[in-house]
Amino acid sequence: MEPMKEPLIETITHLLTQLIEADFPSLKAQRLSVKAERKCDYITQCELNNGIVIISFNERDMRRMGTPARLGALAHELCHAERDLLKNPVLRFAEAARRFFLPITTTRDERATDELVIAKGYGAQLLAFQEYHDGRYKKYNKQDGLTQKEIRRRLMKSGSSLRTPKS
Repeated sequence: MEPMKEPLIETITHLLTQLIEADFPSLKAQRLSVKAERKCDYITQCELNNGIVIISFNERDMRRMGTPARLGALAHELCHAERDLLKNPVLRFAEAARRFFLPITTTRDERATDELVIAKGYGAQLLAFQEYHDGRYKKYNKQDGLTQKEIRRRLMKSGSSLRTPKS
């Protein structure tokens, strides 16, 4: 992991802006809000609110992980935003309520989001994020999203590199 030369919020905002510019054209018209959280039970989180994509992150985790893992986590959240933008607000609300009562809904959403991350070319970065996560927290299982093994399998099948780029 490289030392931070600029404040963390600026670093993450810059990475998100680069990702949106390069691979998330549907999010270009949305405003971006980035929040660092000190005490939260997630590493990254995404929310859509009145045309604003709100990305929140655990400050401690984001400081610890390297750039490839950061990119994997942030691409995952932007894929959530992109998928949610395709739905009208009533449908998004209904899905949120359904997730509360039917956990399988969350599982399907997380796995579909991970598939989109890989399809956009960020599979190696998603793998780096999973490796970071699984080394510090309870390992991802198939209910949480794609596992490391599943991501590796998809990358090998597509001929993509399992090695994460340095930047």
